[in-house]
Amino acid sequence: MRLDLLRNSAQKFGLDGYVVTRGTSILYFTGFRLADFKDGIGLVTPVSGEAVLLVSKLDWEMAKLRAGGCGIKPVLPKMRAWEAILEVLSDLGLRHVGFDYLDAETYLKLRRETRVRLMPDVVWDLRKVKDEREVALIRRASEIADIGMKVAGEVIRDGMREFEVAAEIEYVMRKHGSQGVAFETIVASGPRSAFPHGWSTSREMRDGDLVIVDIGAVYEGYRSDLTRTFVVGRAMARQKKLYRIVLRAQERALLAMRPGAGCSRVDASARSFISDQGYGEGFIHGLGHGIGLDIHEPPRLNRFSKEA
Repeated sequence: MRLDLLRNSAQKFGLDGYVVTRGTSILYFTGFRLADFKDGIGLVTPVSGEAVLLVSKLDWEMAKLRAGGCGIKPVLPKMRAWEAILEVLSDLGLRHVGFDYLDAETYLKLRRETRVRLMPDVVWDLRKVKDEREVALIRRASEIADIGMKVAGEVIRDGMREFEVAAEIEYVMRKHGSQGVAFETIVASGPRSAFPHGWSTSREMRDGDLVIVDIGAVYEGYRSDLTRTFVVGRAMARQKKLYRIVLRAQERALLAMRPGAGCSRVDASARSFISDQGYGEGFIHGLGHGIGLDIHEPPRLNRFSKEA
């Protein structure tokens, strides 16, 4: 049981308990998902005893149906998040607690009464190792994104606006079971294709434009992230050359990925090749990242990572 693993981890650090406030982590530990994956009030987990899920009165009925492995306590609208958490900590006699996330107000209020430690890795060390069910859900989210990407290739043409392509993608992903988009759909064309986070605008595509399409679906809370490059019309020789360079860099990275491989070394396998081709200054981002209930999860594949 995931909550037992959380208790064991908290105990190893000498904590009395651990409080989860991130919405996706509350889903991970209890099975209860808040609308639009927003952060919850808190899941207070003592190292010994039943965990308590604090939810808004508006979410109480749903939490009773979906949350497992914990007690559920509704929080009145007049109570601040820190007040509700502090009340439960006091009731359970918890004095030394870890948190996955703390806003400044909650931290300042709680540290007057308890020893508070911000320890997000306690949760991430559990979440970054996916079980078979999680892998299957991510795979299905990826399959839905594949359908969206196929539609992108079909509708991209001269005169099409970026947001029109985005709308077609999102519609078909919804039709195939996506709960929404994993992040804001990116369709960036022409000069805007150089922006890693180019979003989708009213720009009209023109023949010869490169178009970056970056999309993700959500299935049972789990997300996918798929990026592809298209050309409006026929690709020019230089565009084909750039495409082949990136493809070969990707192939090198895939060969470097194996159990125990350092994330920075995997990144270097692609980065060094692109640098050798004279385009190193354009590789301004990391190679990749983990994915799951959140769109960006550990491990991070970049030049500074110490993960494996």
